Amino acid sequence: MNVVFLHGLAGESRDFSEVAALLKGWRVITPAIDYFSGKFVSLPELAGQVAEELPQDLDTAQSLVVGNSLGGMLALALAGRFGRVLLAGAHIRTQSGFVGRGRKMLHTELGRIFHDPSLLTPEQVARYEERWKQFASSRELVRRLKPLKRMLGEFCGSRLYQEHQDRIHLVCGESDSISPVEVCRELQAAYPAMELTVLERCGHAVPLEQPKALADVLNKEWRALAKKCLPLEPSSAKFFSSMVTETV
Repeated sequence: MNVVFLHGLAGESRDFSEVAALLKGWRVITPAIDYFSGKFVSLPELAGQVAEELPQDLDTAQSLVVGNSLGGMLALALAGRFGRVLLAGAHIRTQSGFVGRGRKMLHTELGRIFHDPSLLTPEQVARYEERWKQFASSRELVRRLKPLKRMLGEFCGSRLYQEHQDRIHLVCGESDSISPVEVCRELQAAYPAMELTVLERCGHAVPLEQPKALADVLNKEWRALAKKCLPLEPSSAKFFSSMVTETV
C-alpha cells in the first residue's frame, strides 16, 4: 500500500516518522513542503506543485493521502487523484488568533497545538524552539503569512467535500483547539458519506500525539481499499520512505 503524508505550516516531514514505522510493508512518501516559497497564488496550485514532485511510478488512485493541519487542505485539493483522503487534524476551519513572536508565546502556542505539551520529548521541544526562532528572526517569513491566510480564506472546499465525501475520512483530536471537533462533526453531518474518527487525548498534532491510533486507521483504510481494487496483501508490498524534493 502507498501513503503520502503532507505536513502543515509549522510541521515537517519527520512528524510522520512514528506513524511510518508502524506501517509494516507500506510505501511511505513524505514530501517536504515549502509554504513560504512564494511560488504559488493558491492552495490548489501549491498542492499541484507537490503532486508533480511525487514519484512517477506512484499510482495515486490506489494510494492514500494524509494531511495534517494546512497539509489537510492540500490533501483535500488532491482528493480527486487519490483512492482515500485522510484529513488528520486538518485546518478545516481555524480558531487561530494572533500569535506573538516571543519565547513565552511559543509555549502558549504549544499549548494550543498539543493536548498535553508536557508529553513532548526534549528533542521535540528543541525542534519547535528552533523553528520558532527562525520564524521570529525573519520579517520575510512573517510577511508571507498574510497571503497564506488569504489563500486559506479563499480556498472553498465545499465543492470538494461534496464531490469526494465518499473517499474522505476526518480524523480529529478531541482537544483540538485550532480546528475543534465540533467543526468536524458539523462537516460530517453536512456530508454524511464522510467517515469521522475522534481520538482521545489528542489535540491538533495528530501524527505526533497519537501515531498508533493514526496507523490503526490507515491499516483499516488499506483493507477497505484493497477489497475495492488491490489483490495484494500489505506484507507483499515493498516498504521504503522517500523524501520528495522541496517545492521551489
